[in-house]
Amino acid sequence: MTRIAIVGAGITGLATAWLLDGTGHDVVLFERNPWAGGHAHTLTVRRDGADVPVDTAFSNLTTATHPTFKAFLRRLGVGVERARATFTLYSAPERRSLMVLPSGRPAHLGAAVRPAGVRNLVAFGRAIDAAVPLETHGDWSMPVRAYLRLLPPAFAARVMGPFLAALVGTSVEEAMEFSARAAMKFLVCPRIEGTRLALEELRVRGGVHTYVRALLAALEKADVRLDVEVVGVRKDAGRFLLTERGGRKHSFDQVVLATPADRTAHLLSGLAGAGPLRSLLQGIEYYETAIAVHSDPALMPRPRAAWSYVNMRVDHRGECEKTFWCGARDGVDVFRSWVTLGTSTPRDLHAMYRYSHPRMTPGYYRTQARLAALPPGAGGLWLAGSYLEDVDTHESGLRSAMRVADALLAASSDRRTPHDSP
Repeated sequence: MTRIAIVGAGITGLATAWLLDGTGHDVVLFERNPWAGGHAHTLTVRRDGADVPVDTAFSNLTTATHPTFKAFLRRLGVGVERARATFTLYSAPERRSLMVLPSGRPAHLGAAVRPAGVRNLVAFGRAIDAAVPLETHGDWSMPVRAYLRLLPPAFAARVMGPFLAALVGTSVEEAMEFSARAAMKFLVCPRIEGTRLALEELRVRGGVHTYVRALLAALEKADVRLDVEVVGVRKDAGRFLLTERGGRKHSFDQVVLATPADRTAHLLSGLAGAGPLRSLLQGIEYYETAIAVHSDPALMPRPRAAWSYVNMRVDHRGECEKTFWCGARDGVDVFRSWVTLGTSTPRDLHAMYRYSHPRMTPGYYRTQARLAALPPGAGGLWLAGSYLEDVDTHESGLRSAMRVADALLAASSDRRTPHDSP
């Protein structure tokens, strides 16, 4: 029996444990937080008689970008709801909408058909078309700054630049350095599949914590240890020794590090011969976002008729951050806002969260390619995570988990087929 440690209980670590569960291996999953799920966290807000689930760090789920994850949810028996991904880009100083992708509501349609808004919406569709070759040709090398030069200058500066900054959650200047393919992914992939501007969004029924609970409940043999932080990995007599904070040690045959690149590099600091790998991992930079869950309509467009599910607010500096109207279905004021840049501090605050994300620049993708060229599982050490392929999403994290689990099972003399691959 092979003893396998998995460090990190986000989507990648949980899925790896699930795929290996019941295959004859002794699997232990370590998570430093007292909960599992990583970015898959849901806060339920009670407002005006309605319980509104707010996914605090999860968004942009579509059939085009998340086919494997969608099948995975179906395998777990977790429901998914389809919704129209409407958005409003508006100028706070001018108190008017710059661009609206309308819903079927008459008032919302009225906000969308103003002449300037229609012109911007037409230009927006052409901007998506201009980015399609980046996806079809697999080109991560063009930065947003260069991509915007393909567009009409006024539209690029006033509309598309702020829009993309809000989409990736950075300042406009920082967004310029992102890979244009990465920044445009959630717009381009539905377009390639035949969708025009009416973008579809999928939402996990009851919030993403539903699938985390389902995954944990489905684990029959894996040992899940929450609130246990692994602080180091080294090798002794051909076996891995994992050290907990506090000094306790555990011995394993194989180790899967399903943690972000920066934490993975830190964990490998005591492993002999891991220097070159650590240098690669340290080349992946992260940035932090601050997200407020609140009930303050001041961060929403004026008038209310212009409210969309996604609202992007351009401030007096030209910076732009997004607010999701999480209570849209019930018509209640429950919002999730990115407030990293200090555009405004919402009142009626329910909770604040901070999350780290990789800077998906062209350099990030060059590092990703170098990591992909390394032999997987060398010496029994496996890397897993969304930073290893494509854009930083649940889809990437799940696909990484599947690759690692498949390779571990293929190398095993007592190979068994997991329950069902998604």
